[in-house]
Amino acid sequence: MFNLFLQQSQGIASAIITFVVPLAIFILVMYFFIMKPEKKRRQELMDMQAKIQKDDKIVTIGGIYGIVDEVKEDTVTIILVSGARMKIEKAAIKRVITEEQ
Repeated sequence: MFNLFLQQSQGIASAIITFVVPLAIFILVMYFFIMKPEKKRRQELMDMQAKIQKDDKIVTIGGIYGIVDEVKEDTVTIILVSGARMKIEKAAIKRVITEEQ
């Protein structure tokens, strides 16, 4: 009777291992190929937004191009090509246009 119980518990243990090991490998792959690069990209974007200065040429997430006129803690005032001024949040800045671009 004890042998039968031991064989059943070994079968259950091997079934659990065959389920848990591939799941753990899948989670690790997802972390290193998706989550970690996304975290790095998000941190780079936040650093770029924190370093915005007056006269930087920017593009917003809505595709609006402008030149930074005034920088505050959470907002930025930009000048559009038409001369209009627009106040936007720093989080809405997608990228800074450099001379090479």
